[in-house]
Amino acid sequence: MYISSSAVATVRQLLQRVLVGLFLLIVLLAVACGGSDPTPTTNPSPIPTNTPLLTHVASPAAEVATSVTLSPNSPILTAGQTRLLVATAKDAAGVVLADLSATWSTSNQSVATVSADGLVTGISPGSVIVTVSTGGVIGTSSITVSEAKVGSIAVNPQSATLITGQTQKLTATLKDVQGNVVASQTIVWESSTRSSATVSTTGLVTGIAPGTSTITATAYGKTATAVISVTQATIANVTLVPESHTVTIGQIKQMSVSVRDTHGNVIKNLPVDWSSSKMSVATVSATGLVSAIASGTSTVTATVSGVSDTTIVTVTVIPASSVTVSPQSPNVTTGQTQQLISTMLDANGNVIAGQTVSWSSSNPSSATVSDIGLVTGIAPGTSTVTATSGGVTGTALITVTEASIASVTVTPSLYVLTAGSIVKLSATLKDTSGNEITGRAVTWSSSDPSVATVSDTGFVNSKAQGSATITATAEGISATASIEVVELAY
Repeated sequence: MYISSSAVATVRQLLQRVLVGLFLLIVLLAVACGGSDPTPTTNPSPIPTNTPLLTHVASPAAEVATSVTLSPNSPILTAGQTRLLVATAKDAAGVVLADLSATWSTSNQSVATVSADGLVTGISPGSVIVTVSTGGVIGTSSITVSEAKVGSIAVNPQSATLITGQTQKLTATLKDVQGNVVASQTIVWESSTRSSATVSTTGLVTGIAPGTSTITATAYGKTATAVISVTQATIANVTLVPESHTVTIGQIKQMSVSVRDTHGNVIKNLPVDWSSSKMSVATVSATGLVSAIASGTSTVTATVSGVSDTTIVTVTVIPASSVTVSPQSPNVTTGQTQQLISTMLDANGNVIAGQTVSWSSSNPSSATVSDIGLVTGIAPGTSTVTATSGGVTGTALITVTEASIASVTVTPSLYVLTAGSIVKLSATLKDTSGNEITGRAVTWSSSDPSVATVSDTGFVNSKAQGSATITATAEGISATASIEVVELAY
């Protein structure tokens, strides 16, 4: 039955008026019955005429998947083939849910991979489980990857003409029976005439001698061929680029060679023999990489099938802008050594290697310096050591002090001799670093001159039977040796 909205409003207004009238009647009765102290009451708020008696708004239920299925469920792929999996999610009522986010994964990526959209790619033979997950609910599909069945093989290029020594790379393309390219297949290469052309395991053909050879590529019973014609190379000229080269010590430059036949055509992929006339100045690798070693000139030669060209490589020295010596103010003791290091810099502050350096000392009586910058303390004093390279100098101030004696050793430390014999004792002086000190005064003494005496130079003269201690003293540091004098037995 249909009720219009205007009728509903009319009924609602009548109902409200009835309720108001009943309320007023109750109030009057309460006043009449309650005497002079009626119980106060609170008037209810009027009910708006446009307010509905009951309103309920239902919230839409969230879409929750309770099951996910994958289709196809158990596909079979060949290596290199792809297959799109379709995920179908349903709620508890069996209603298909759309636009739900999903995560894809594979149990073994070496067998098959899966993209974020469910595209499966076969990699190698085997089995793998592909899983899709949405809202904690998962679905799976068992994928089997089999070895691709090769339907055809093609070699590119199918023909080529080489000159002796030249190379040509051949490529083989395998396809399955559906025409899909098959990857990672083993290909066997063979040459019908190896005396004319050879082929490597990767399809690289090399011209050996004039003639024709058929190169065959075989994979899984399928074959394809390329015909290679080899002619005798007639090289007209070989040109080195650049014609002249100037480099600085330590630099490396790449040389290139251009080979042309009698018709002026460029011939590529021919072996080149490289050589340098002066390896001490510049070396050249088997690929034409020149390395500057020392100042001077060297002739670099490139030879192709007996035809050669040369270029002059000039190696120059970068002029030094400054020379620094380190350490700049070392202290050494007499007899001690100190290695100085010179560093040459160019105008931009870059270190220059391979420079010739000469060394000199302003006071050789106090400190000397070798050709490699090794300073030796001679006597107390100071000396300025200078390093010179290309007219630019750097200096270090050397201070030489007297070495302090840390120990004295007398050898031999024990000697047995007969009366009237003479023996020479030696005293060795060393500093705190263990370096031997020479040229210091040593005082010798005997504890019992009646048994043995000792000279100023350490000669012991035995006098009579007994024991004596010989002491050597230098700058307050002493050491001893025991002397035993015995009677001569007859």
